[in-house]
Amino acid sequence: MIELLRSSAEIESACGALSGKGLPLHRSREKNWDHSVLTRLLASLDPGIEILDCGAGAGLTLGFLHTLGYRKIRGIDLAAPRAKLMDRLKWFFYRDFFQAALFLEEGDICSTRFADETFDLLVSVSVLEHDVDIDEFLKESARILKSGGVLFTSFDYWEATEEFEADGRKICGLPWHILNKESVEGLLKTAEGCGLELFEPSPIPDCHERVVTYGDRSYTFMAIVLKKQHPASG
Repeated sequence: MIELLRSSAEIESACGALSGKGLPLHRSREKNWDHSVLTRLLASLDPGIEILDCGAGAGLTLGFLHTLGYRKIRGIDLAAPRAKLMDRLKWFFYRDFFQAALFLEEGDICSTRFADETFDLLVSVSVLEHDVDIDEFLKESARILKSGGVLFTSFDYWEATEEFEADGRKICGLPWHILNKESVEGLLKTAEGCGLELFEPSPIPDCHERVVTYGDRSYTFMAIVLKKQHPASG
């Protein structure tokens, strides 16, 4: 499955859908689109699944998952001291975010401590654009996912290969490279080599509206869902 944020109306629709279910909204309004796509995916999965949030950051997606009722959740991030995280979450005044913070630990999403086939679902929201070695991340994801497990990832995207050159740009102190059609094609090729296939067959959609603007860059979001293939019998 490949989905593209196509319009500002989709952001408002996502916010309305989440609010209507009594779910907390992301502090960055456009990121509610990612959470809305994730919610639709979760509806097709078993509620007792084990989930790892890769690149959990401030724990916003972890808190969101906890609010949805998931308890077998963990988060991993390169810089996630618990005390600092709790301070960053105080303004939410939302119990689930505090509880979810207990499941967050420091670690590299490309080389985790977890055993083979540990998780049913890996979630990665707005992470790949921050200088992640995508090939290594996919290899590690395939290793720690159970057979039939699912990887959900969303990231900044614009299709033109020449649009955003590597210029040392950073966002929140992190390197920031917007993915393009060429890099997504490479992602899908690497995924296939790791035994990860699209959750639902989908072409890479064409871009039309630059829905998101940050600094002097305008782009959109893409979400990709991959599934670990069952080993061949015989």
